[in-house]
Amino acid sequence: RGDLVRGELLAAPLTLIGLLLLFRGWRAALLPLLVAALTVLATFAGLHLIGRFTTLSVFSLNFSSLLGLGLSVDYCLLVVARFREEREAGAEVRAAATQAARTAGPTVVASAATVALCLAALLAFPVPYLRSFAVAGVLVVTTAAVGTLTVVPAALMAAGHRIAPAPSTLGEDADDVAAAEHLQCLAQRGAVTAVLVDGDLTGPAEHPPEE
Repeated sequence: RGDLVRGELLAAPLTLIGLLLLFRGWRAALLPLLVAALTVLATFAGLHLIGRFTTLSVFSLNFSSLLGLGLSVDYCLLVVARFREEREAGAEVRAAATQAARTAGPTVVASAATVALCLAALLAFPVPYLRSFAVAGVLVVTTAAVGTLTVVPAALMAAGHRIAPAPSTLGEDADDVAAAEHLQCLAQRGAVTAVLVDGDLTGPAEHPPEE
């Protein structure tokens, strides 16, 4: 539990800072974190239910939490960025949210399906903790995709008028494009940093030194 908390405490601030710098507004920055929180909670509930019928590794919680944060932020960035582009082009809030979900949705679904299939391949290994990661991974990827394609469009329709459109100068200046790409990488990799640190924290616990 302590390792899980430390990993989240490291990932969340880095991710929030990156999102604030990228979107230049706290409403758009908090939306991916909201989806991430819902994803993690729903995944934990699913793991608790599955755990009644089979044995799961305790480290599947760490894996689910950090992977859920990273995927939720990544998928939400696609939808929110597309929404802001539509708004900049002059679309109304509802139309922009609908178009954002329509255009970014297939990308989210394809990405989630690919990641879920890769993680499901871990079920082929006769190693309990790898199978736990497979179950947790498929569950968290599915939840992140569903949450992004349902919660985000609904939130944009309800409060999208308070989210600033994409700057019209973005894309016209090479320095602006480079800065935006750097900030997006920072937002998406905040959870990756936590995964690496969390792996150092939890790895020795799973394989204690022999006396």
